[in-house]
Amino acid sequence: MVLSLTGEVDAEALRGALDDVVERHEGLRTRYVETEGVVFQRVVPAEAAAARW
Repeated sequence: MVLSLTGEVDAEALRGALDDVVERHEGLRTRYVETEGVVFQRVVPAEAAAARW
């Protein structure tokens, strides 16, 4: 995703908002993993998917 913003950005508020969305929506925390030819869905905890920037 690319955002074009103007003006000053409150990075902490933006990070918090993105983390809230990721916490509420499991689909954004879902990984598809293959083990021995079998694909399965793994939903990671919200803390593991939090913004790291």
